[in-house]
Amino acid sequence: MGDVGIWLFSVSYTGEEDDRAPVAFDLGAGALPSFEVQRRGVLNAAGERIDFPDDREFARRWHVGGEDKLAVRRLFSLPVRRLFTQLTGHWKVVAAGRWLLTGR
Repeated sequence: MGDVGIWLFSVSYTGEEDDRAPVAFDLGAGALPSFEVQRRGVLNAAGERIDFPDDREFARRWHVGGEDKLAVRRLFSLPVRRLFTQLTGHWKVVAAGRWLLTGR
């Protein structure tokens, strides 16, 4: 599968109680379609909205956006959607090509 570069960041804002710790993964190959996923109700994810009508729990909690709907739907298989439905907090995942960025 090859090496994966991992970049860790620490971000803090004046007046915020928590520090943020986004993590970027350099997958080394342009394998990911561009997409963004985040909790519903925060702000709309970038790109065209991608629905998952067969998974009400996931659709109720998460907003997915991206340009290549078919490719993004393939990534969000049932096991991946189950992982997201178990998360708490305001997670956000952004991907494009060789990069995947995640954080709260």
